[in-house]
Amino acid sequence: TIMRSHSFSGLQGIGIATGELVVGEFGCSLRSDYTVIGRAANLASRLCSVAQGGEVLVAEATYRLVHQALGTLPVLCTPMESPPLKGIGRVPVFKITCTE
Repeated sequence: TIMRSHSFSGLQGIGIATGELVVGEFGCSLRSDYTVIGRAANLASRLCSVAQGGEVLVAEATYRLVHQALGTLPVLCTPMESPPLKGIGRVPVFKITCTE
């Protein structure tokens, strides 16, 4: 598999969260950015910041939505102790690991 055949050292970790978001171009005529705003975006960003290179961390809401589908893939979903996440606190987190 890709995860086993390639080295992920030096890569950023991945954080995935599910929820309502506001997506669009924000700002004024002098400066604007296309961005995403919402708790899920903040949570995914915080999970990304604590994930190690090549590591995939998912929030509990995301895990609940996809856990049956993940059962058909060669992956292991392990609950892990969440570090304190800035502006959020501790939340249930699952680590996705390739088993092949």
